[in-house]
Amino acid sequence: MTSEREEFIKKQKECWDKNDAPHFMPGNGICYFCNGDIALEEIERGNNGSELVTGCPLCHRSYCE
Repeated sequence: MTSEREEFIKKQKECWDKNDAPHFMPGNGICYFCNGDIALEEIERGNNGSELVTGCPLCHRSYCE
């Protein structure tokens, strides 16, 4: 699963650049608040990294504020 996780983070960074978006999700894929693995959770939910992650799917904290 680690390679999937690394690929997710890589695609998320590409999404940031492509959309000129702020880097909402932490670059390492670990939530600032709950220390949960955002990348693995998003993969399980079907996000391959091409959808911008703006908050933690585990503790539901927003990174937009």
